[in-house]
Amino acid sequence: MKAIIITASALALALALKIVDVLTSGKRINSVGAKSNNLSKRMPRIDINNPVSVQEGIAHYKDLDD
Repeated sequence: MKAIIITASALALALALKIVDVLTSGKRINSVGAKSNNLSKRMPRIDINNPVSVQEGIAHYKDLDD
């Protein structure tokens, strides 16, 4: 009976230490949000109220048509 209690407590302690290790590892999340936002600043802007701007946008993005 003592062996079962000791084994169970050792497993519980190991599990608790593993949970603490995972929570405190401090690994950064690999995010591409900032990089993609910086790259999208260079994209041409299209003013849909200006017909000339719309035509330029169509000419620029015509190869993306499905």
